[in-house]
Amino acid sequence: MYYVCMLQATSEPERFYLGSTIDLRQRLRSHNNGDNKATKSHTWRLVYYEAYLSLKAAREREHRLKHDGRAKRYLMQRIKASLEDSIGTCPAPKFHPTEWRSGCLRVEPGVAASKSRAI
Repeated sequence: MYYVCMLQATSEPERFYLGSTIDLRQRLRSHNNGDNKATKSHTWRLVYYEAYLSLKAAREREHRLKHDGRAKRYLMQRIKASLEDSIGTCPAPKFHPTEWRSGCLRVEPGVAASKSRAI
């Protein structure tokens, strides 16, 4: 199986990382060990993943999520709703893609989702 996954920084809950992998556990471990330049300053937790039968399908989905504002916005809304349901007290920052370098996304509080635009 091939996976598209979303990681959340535990120390900075508004920071997310989107990537693809063939081994979710190994990928999370490498991010937490500082092996990835974009994520080395944080501890991460897996908050979402999608499974695919082919590498091509997983990479296409990852690309779409990184470059299609509507798809990205919809996924972030689903993830935030899920996090709120599971934690209950988790603050729900509004989605606005201000940083999307190397798959890393910062969600800024107080920015309305309807006003966000694709990068």
